[in-house]
Amino acid sequence: MRRSALLIIVIAAMALGSAPAAAQPRLVSIVLVQGWNNIGYIGDTRPVMSGLAALGDAYDSVWTWDGESQRWQGMTPLAPTAGDLRELRHNQAYWIQMTARAELVMETPAAPAPVTLTGGWNNFVYPGNEQPVSDVLAQATSRFDSVWRWDAPRQAWDGFTPAAPAASDFSAFSPNRTYFLRLESGPPLVVTPAPVTFAQPTVPPSPVAMSSPVAGVPTPPSGAAGAFPTATPSPVATAGRSSRCRSFQSYQPQVAEVGRALNRAGHGVLIPDLEFAIKELETRPDGNGGPVAPYVPPTILKAVGWVESGWRQATVATSRGTLGPVIASTSCAYGLMQILSGMDVGDNPSPKQQRIAVEYAANIAAGAQMMGTKWNLAPDHLPVVIPRNPRALEDWYYAVWAYHCFGELCQALSIHNNPDDPALKWPRPSYNSPDQIASSTSFGFGDYPYQELVYGLIANPPRVNNAPVWQPLP
Repeated sequence: MRRSALLIIVIAAMALGSAPAAAQPRLVSIVLVQGWNNIGYIGDTRPVMSGLAALGDAYDSVWTWDGESQRWQGMTPLAPTAGDLRELRHNQAYWIQMTARAELVMETPAAPAPVTLTGGWNNFVYPGNEQPVSDVLAQATSRFDSVWRWDAPRQAWDGFTPAAPAASDFSAFSPNRTYFLRLESGPPLVVTPAPVTFAQPTVPPSPVAMSSPVAGVPTPPSGAAGAFPTATPSPVATAGRSSRCRSFQSYQPQVAEVGRALNRAGHGVLIPDLEFAIKELETRPDGNGGPVAPYVPPTILKAVGWVESGWRQATVATSRGTLGPVIASTSCAYGLMQILSGMDVGDNPSPKQQRIAVEYAANIAAGAQMMGTKWNLAPDHLPVVIPRNPRALEDWYYAVWAYHCFGELCQALSIHNNPDDPALKWPRPSYNSPDQIASSTSFGFGDYPYQELVYGLIANPPRVNNAPVWQPLP
């Protein structure tokens, strides 16, 4: 882990502009979820179709807000020349409606360009270092009343209002994340890649009200689930979701880095530290011994990590290979494997808590350790799958179930992890299978108990750049 810690320090220095290597282009990626995504395109300017070629047929329209004309420009891949959107421009914000989850990889130019904001609505990519909203907008306090950002996983708006900062959903601008704001009339404001000055809003406009970019092709819908919002909720109404969680800065690993770490974690060799060691696994169905060497099938860990975070240690807006705020759930589960147990972090986090929140490898190791602990809960606290062989994926069924929650705790939280729960539709196709994807309007993420999400992904792995992230296993 000394090498990983050094890497984080070097990246942090690059982010501050103090390392000569910062001028080199680098690959970054953004996970796009099914539904609407407001992304910052930070690659080189290029035609829309070639810039999004890696998404294949997983998207059905692309939109951008033109601040100068105060109107939407759009394109559909079904008729790319009929729309009025021709190219993806560096440091421009785009709305992409996805029909399936995918990942967009971009090579950033050597130096990010500044962003100019004009009077009226602006949908822009913040290019600076992470800073409090109040600091960034200090010189424009009289020209805006709120700032908005789109949370793609929730398909909902988050807001910040200077009149009630404590009740807002966020308090800082994050690098390369997109924001919507409206400036009162006045001179243009330039947001530079260092600190900044600029301004903003009330409720972001919706492409619903705009004409379709292609005759016969509907505009983004406004009434259906997952549609582009036509109204923005008050930030006060959605405040405090993670306000009690401690803030950490984490390195966002590349997909390949995560895959290697999960392989090593399954064999108990990722971190040579007893604090993160997986205990020997019991194999007798009656719980009376038969211990074997620690082992968690890496593919189970891979699928769990994907369900929990999409293999991300930092927030979705944080590009891979950079630093950003750690992912924290509303219950303060942290990081890639969403570690909750033992993470009641106070003012002085323990060294282990610090590592789990900051280092993706430590987070993964903690997840593997927890999965081994769940295995050993049987038969006293969990059922046993006979013959109780740790090398068999199916024998981990109840441990995977319990990784999320099991029994009365699930009931108390209204979590439907029992496959026989009448609240879940039946029969249902395997999660992420072609049948499930084809019937996505009938069977979504919330229609599956946790363990079926995991086993569905084991058999039908997610795809990045049109390739499965891991080898599918039946």
